[in-house]
Amino acid sequence: MGYKEKYKEWLKSKYIDKGTKNEILELTDEELQEAFYTDLEFGTGGMRGIMGVGTNRVNKYTIAKATQGLADFINSKNIKSPSAAICYDCRNNSRYFAEVAASVLAANNIKTYIFEELRPTPMLSYAVRYLEANAGIIITASHNPPEYNGYKVYWDYGCQMVPEMSEDLTKEIDKLTFKDIKYSDFEKEIENTPESNFFYLWNEVNERYAFLDYKNVNWDSIYNVYLIKINPDISEDSLFLVLGSMLNELKDGHVNLFSSFNVSRYDITMLGPVNINTRILKENYLGSNYYTTGGFAHNFIKNEKIAYIRYSSFANSVITKKEIDYLLNRYKNTEGLIIDLRQNGGGYVNNVFTLLSLFSKDERLLYQTQIKDGPEHDDFSILEEVKSVKSDSDVYTKKIAVLIDRGSYSATSFFSVCTYAYEDVFLVGDTTGGGLGLPNGGQLPNGWTYRFSITRTIAVDGNNYENGVPPDYTIILSDDAAETGIDNVIEFAADKLLE
Repeated sequence: MGYKEKYKEWLKSKYIDKGTKNEILELTDEELQEAFYTDLEFGTGGMRGIMGVGTNRVNKYTIAKATQGLADFINSKNIKSPSAAICYDCRNNSRYFAEVAASVLAANNIKTYIFEELRPTPMLSYAVRYLEANAGIIITASHNPPEYNGYKVYWDYGCQMVPEMSEDLTKEIDKLTFKDIKYSDFEKEIENTPESNFFYLWNEVNERYAFLDYKNVNWDSIYNVYLIKINPDISEDSLFLVLGSMLNELKDGHVNLFSSFNVSRYDITMLGPVNINTRILKENYLGSNYYTTGGFAHNFIKNEKIAYIRYSSFANSVITKKEIDYLLNRYKNTEGLIIDLRQNGGGYVNNVFTLLSLFSKDERLLYQTQIKDGPEHDDFSILEEVKSVKSDSDVYTKKIAVLIDRGSYSATSFFSVCTYAYEDVFLVGDTTGGGLGLPNGGQLPNGWTYRFSITRTIAVDGNNYENGVPPDYTIILSDDAAETGIDNVIEFAADKLLE
């Protein structure tokens, strides 16, 4: 069956909900082909893919189908009282997918244990053995980009299934159509009304958002302010605006509400001046002969005494060791290095650690992290240390200046806070936008999805810089920079490096 036949089958099916069908209708032909040209493969490692509608995507239907196959596989063993455990990580929709899996297992008379909060994978292994469960499911996509999620199956020995068993499970899954899937209410069904959607979202933030106390947000007061704006006849568009405005009270760029017609957002970059003029960079610092290595644009400045590297996004591509080695070799004889991260909105956290390998060969503490693990505002897990990786590779041995501003967000704030661990690295510019909490999401009764931060980061100096990492030297781009062609932030950094 081709991709066109597949998506048309979804559109006609009574087992596919209206919201999913509307999403399908909004896809381009190219997107439809990518989403439906094949079925998401289930192998020894489970299945993993981009979240979205379609047979080649991770969604509630592909999760449910895999779980129904697992249920049939368990029940084929004629176990007297079958049971399973479910664990999930902090990725978007992980909790929701875990609940979908739990509802399918329960409908197949399999006793199901699900963690109340996100937990690391080893805890599933322990839970399966401790509870003497017959199987386990972990909703995770490991190190993959944030748009991915995945599904792994453990057996009663607390490890992933052996290949032979996984092949038998795959056969069970391949037999199924969506009409074969059984569901039960995970909990008491939540009525889909404007009021229930409002309360569901408010309560999720109240119990799971990591920064209510840190930001001095009176969430109870906000409940009263926005509840009076909800009525049974409110339109979808108006309900979205109310809920989105409520979330924006958190002033957090990692907080969003998603619907098929809009996305709520809080624009961190508007909190301060844009501390960069890219035209000046290209004309007077990078020059026409600048090099492009991966996501880095770079060249010599100050009579080749200073290396200038512009890195506009941690999301451009995966930084490779080869790229780092090239930069080190090209600028090994300079007297200082500038890494310009102004208006870098973040991206892949793994790139943070790769770029940090420029600084030092040794292992050192970079920051500590905690997960929100209970309903009270101060319920957090034990602090876990995050360290740099020991390496034998070459490093830059002179001083390094990192340029930042309010548009430096998320992964860029992580990088900035990590510089506190290095004596020869300093920050210049404006305070970053923050965003040091990792976001996690879920789904409202009406099908809209949301995300917000559920972790917090503690720097090596013991502080929480969620609202922004301050520079060592505050330098704001001069008002007459465009006329003079001089970037005084770069000039200050260069002068400090040459002192």
